[in-house]
Amino acid sequence: MQAVLFYVFATLSVICALAMVTRRDAVTSVFWLIACFLNVAAIFATLSAHFLAVLQVLVYAGAIMVFFLFVTMFLGDSSRIRVSRGRLVPLLASLTVLAFAALLSRFVGEDPRQMGVVSSTYGTVNAVSQKLLVDYLFLFEVAGLLLLVAVIGAVYIARKRPAVAAGFSPDDEGEF
Repeated sequence: MQAVLFYVFATLSVICALAMVTRRDAVTSVFWLIACFLNVAAIFATLSAHFLAVLQVLVYAGAIMVFFLFVTMFLGDSSRIRVSRGRLVPLLASLTVLAFAALLSRFVGEDPRQMGVVSSTYGTVNAVSQKLLVDYLFLFEVAGLLLLVAVIGAVYIARKRPAVAAGFSPDDEGEF
């Protein structure tokens, strides 16, 4: 049953990811990405990594997606933020679905015990903190720095437009 749930959530995750990259509206894409992240959290739960599943929901589907959605909606009307859809996106989507189907067909008939044994400490708080704060501390700090730069950039972009958003023209700056 665990293998069936894994394949169901993996398929849903790929479908949501494909829906995300094929949407023209940026806000709709963000919502499809949230659905993809929730499916990944369900995959973690089926693999008995409950701590990672909770982190996936809280950090990615919660905080990061709220940040993306806030920035997307704060920068203006979502109709202005559209991705041009060419012939390349459906072709890549079709190739991705075919590759995933080929990979899935390879593993469907296999015995799940042949895929390897997961240790009992996999996904626990101690294991994650050991990897994150000892083994990959530098990369963890770089990710935090990138998020800080993204926040500063969003604030900078937002501060350039308050006079226009409030209905003031650039030559009315000194009059109140």
